Amino acid sequence: MHEIQRAVLIGFLFLALSGSDPKTDDPSPVTFRCITDEYFVGTWVGDYAGLLFEYRLELRADGTGCFASIFIDSEPHVYYISNWKRELSSVTMDSVPIDESAEMVHLRATTTAGVDELKLTVRGKDWDHESYVVSEDRFEERREKLKKAMSAACCGKELSSGTDRGATTVCE
Repeated sequence: MHEIQRAVLIGFLFLALSGSDPKTDDPSPVTFRCITDEYFVGTWVGDYAGLLFEYRLELRADGTGCFASIFIDSEPHVYYISNWKRELSSVTMDSVPIDESAEMVHLRATTTAGVDELKLTVRGKDWDHESYVVSEDRFEERREKLKKAMSAACCGKELSSGTDRGATTVCE
């Protein structure tokens, strides 16, 4: 039995060292992204619990930044990030609430397998939220592509709404 396990292990090592992707048998080299501080610099947006909370995180190259959260339609809570530092594939942030009504929170962002996506952990006194935030620029680009595609495909066409209200014309 040990010989079979050894053979399987050697086979996987050979595939890994040869640079091919064992899932697709693609002979092209498997590429890994190198995570640097620059990867985290920028603006990230996301939500928690089906848009009950929305987040916006801005990390600057000088190690500072800003974080804001909003609960449904309440006033946003804004935090100054006095320092952030990368530890392998994650960032820890020192935050200070700007408004008096906001409680102190601890922030951590970790890379994921997704492109331009971070797992954001926001911890308060008695709670913590984990959500995914994406690059705001990429989010806006994709959103515009969707709007243009929908406009080109649907404008002026009658679509059945599936209700008793009848058909509606899109982009009126």
